[in-house]
Amino acid sequence: MDLKAAPMVPPLRPALSENVLRHLYFKGAAMTNDVREAFRLSRIYAEGWNFARMDLPERGITSNPYVGEPERTRWLEGYAKALS
Repeated sequence: MDLKAAPMVPPLRPALSENVLRHLYFKGAAMTNDVREAFRLSRIYAEGWNFARMDLPERGITSNPYVGEPERTRWLEGYAKALS
């Protein structure tokens, strides 16, 4: 295999949520459970939004990886918002 012809793959990096939480921790910000939960749910919303933008209509909302609430609802909200 010719390495020059190989596609460029971006390097792996920690998830944004890990970086944000680490930054807040080192800055001395008090992270309450409410803030952590809100941030986590915002990432789930983004997952649904990103999935809808991948243009895979045959998979649709049945691809929601979450079965529990409130995660399932947040993913569906992101998915629906991206399609609107």
